[in-house]
Amino acid sequence: RSCYRANFLCPYVVVECKNYREDPNNPELDQLIGRFSRKRGRFGILVCRKIDDESKLLKRLQDVVNNTEAAIICLQDIDVMNLLNLKRSAKIKELNGYLDEKLKAILM
Repeated sequence: RSCYRANFLCPYVVVECKNYREDPNNPELDQLIGRFSRKRGRFGILVCRKIDDESKLLKRLQDVVNNTEAAIICLQDIDVMNLLNLKRSAKIKELNGYLDEKLKAILM
């Protein structure tokens, strides 16, 4: 069963891009959460250059899921490059699986 069937309202996917040298912190997540609504949805993607402490960010993303009715996945430059390569190669199943793993990590 795919995590894409998780029950997050998302008529639109909110994407926030940060060109920071530091890892995203709670203010960046709060800013994205602030864009969620019943009409826009409750799923977002935070895109940043690089994450140094992935376990710390994962904990923050899990807190979002556990404390709100929303979910945020985070993509780094390397993730964006991997997704573009999968799309370019028409590997849609693998592309979906890649994103699915990002979501599973915060839901489990």
